[in-house]
This record gives sequence, structure tokens and C-alpha cells, in this order.
Amino acid sequence: MVWVVARDDGGSGSSTKLAADKAKPSAPAQELLDRIAAGEKGTYHVRYTYSGSSGTSAVMEVWRKADRVRRDLTVVSPVEGTARTQEFLENGTLVRCLLIGDSPWQCTGADVRTASALRDPLNGVNHDVAGKTVQLTTENIAGQSAKCYSIIPATTASSGAKPTQFCFSAESAPLRIDGGDGKPVEATDYDLKVDDSVFTYPAKVAGLAST
Repeated sequence: MVWVVARDDGGSGSSTKLAADKAKPSAPAQELLDRIAAGEKGTYHVRYTYSGSSGTSAVMEVWRKADRVRRDLTVVSPVEGTARTQEFLENGTLVRCLLIGDSPWQCTGADVRTASALRDPLNGVNHDVAGKTVQLTTENIAGQSAKCYSIIPATTASSGAKPTQFCFSAESAPLRIDGGDGKPVEATDYDLKVDDSVFTYPAKVAGLAST
């Protein structure tokens, strides 16, 4: 989008308008920011998959409902075996649970100040749009018509930086999260049903008065 700025006649008013226009995001950029904000407050369940070059694979599942979030991660390595984590954020309480091999689940309370990536629908992936072009396209992901926003770095050619891309369902649930690092995660399953039972911890939580 091209912003039209009045001719500078030397007055401070023109300089102020120019600064304001430069700070204002384009329509696609603002739409992306609005999608992220809506996704943080939505109710949905998404299952993502990722396959690495070394034979490692991962499945991530996210449930959101009101101010509650649960995120599961299962990583399968041909060398290290399978590890599973569950994270829960609810009412200012952060709980992390770990399952390795044949050992039982272990859950501990954690500092809620470390939960920023869990709160973020994009899992902490950078989505800064300042000074960057945002391109909007449409794709089909997990059986859903998704709007995809590609953030094009201002210095792609010289720095080698790659575009990031985020795709959302009609309800603003992220269906693809691509941080430009060659390791995108994409939804394989998506629904809007989130039962309260999914926020039940798999084991007693150490460090909490009650669980």
C-alpha cells in the first residue's frame, strides 16, 4: 500500500503527518495483528505436525477456551525415543508436565512470567510488521479455507532473511506457523470443540497447594 503524504512546506504539521503515516500499518498488516489478537481469545483445538531431516518428528496440539490454554508436544526421535510434554495456563497458574519413556507423568508449577509463548497463538514466533510488506493469500489447510499472511523482510536479498507466514481459519485459529527457519508447523486437524476435561492435569502437581 502506498501512503499519500502532503507536500512538505517546511511546517511542523507536514512532518507530524509524515511520521504518523509511516507508523500506520498497511491494511493486510493490521488484519494480521487483529487475527492474532482474536486467536488469543478464541475457542478451538488444533493439531499440528512437523518432520525433521534427521528422522525426528513432532506433533503439537493446542486447546484454547476463554482464558485457558493447553499445549501438548510429542517428539519422536530415532535416537532418543519419545518424549511428551503438556503445558497448562489457567487463572494465572502455569503447570508443566513431562513424560519420558516408561516413567510416570511428572507435573510442576512454573513461573507464569515464562508463559508468554503459551499465551501467544503463534507460539512466540516473531510477527513484527513494522517497515515490512505483508502479502495476503488464500489456501486450503486441514480442510479449511485459510487466509495466509506473509511478512516480507525489508532486506531479504542482502541479508538472506526469509519471509514468515501465518495462516488462520475463519475463527482466527492459526493453521500454519512458519517462522522462516525452514521448520514450519501446519495443522492436520482442526475443530471448535473444547471440553473442560482437557484442562485436567495428568498427575499431581508439585509446588501447588491443590490440583
